[in-house]
Amino acid sequence: MWHGVWRRGSVVLRGKAGRAGTRGRGADDDGDRRADLFGVVRPGIDLGMVVRMFERGNMAGALRRLDGIIGDRPDSSFLHVNKAMVLIEMDRLGEAEDCCRKALGLDENTDHAHEKMGLIMHMSGRSAGSLPYHDRAIDLCKRVKGANRDLARVYSNKGAALAGMGSMDEAMRCFERSSRADPGYAIAHGNKGALLYQAGSIEDVAECFMAAKRLDPSFVLHLAKD
Repeated sequence: MWHGVWRRGSVVLRGKAGRAGTRGRGADDDGDRRADLFGVVRPGIDLGMVVRMFERGNMAGALRRLDGIIGDRPDSSFLHVNKAMVLIEMDRLGEAEDCCRKALGLDENTDHAHEKMGLIMHMSGRSAGSLPYHDRAIDLCKRVKGANRDLARVYSNKGAALAGMGSMDEAMRCFERSSRADPGYAIAHGNKGALLYQAGSIEDVAECFMAAKRLDPSFVLHLAKD
């Protein structure tokens, strides 16, 4: 049974009982990682300090800073999604889900809120319930010009949820769509390799992991021994 683990805004497949998994930071450079974490900059909202705290691992500080900003801008769905991201990193999934629901209540077209809700539901063992959120996020990302990395990330996350449900063929199609949306997205290649490993297609695994490694040198294959 596969499950997902949070890696800088993306789900990475991880195996149990000796199966394969992948790890990686899920971004090619600091600029892209910043985009993965906090989306598009909004006028009048300065999240520079929050980003720095987040990337240094100071989640408690980032959360306090965000709460202060949200106090001044409680109607910003963007800010509630950012708070959800920090709470996910702190493994406070229930609170993160509340933040996403609040964001969607303010603006149901907040693509990052649908994306993170899908993540939260999958990470909390509700993979089937995550699919409508992944699908809505995909639909919204397709409407935004230049959102290839976002689209790739959501397809890959949906694939991880499907793999967790045992729908391996559908999961593979999602990973392939992720790679087509953004050929430079290392996690999609790594997840495809992990799925092939589980299926026993050993001859194709090396190619996937080599592609992931070229794109992100921190990306490594590991064998879980739970």
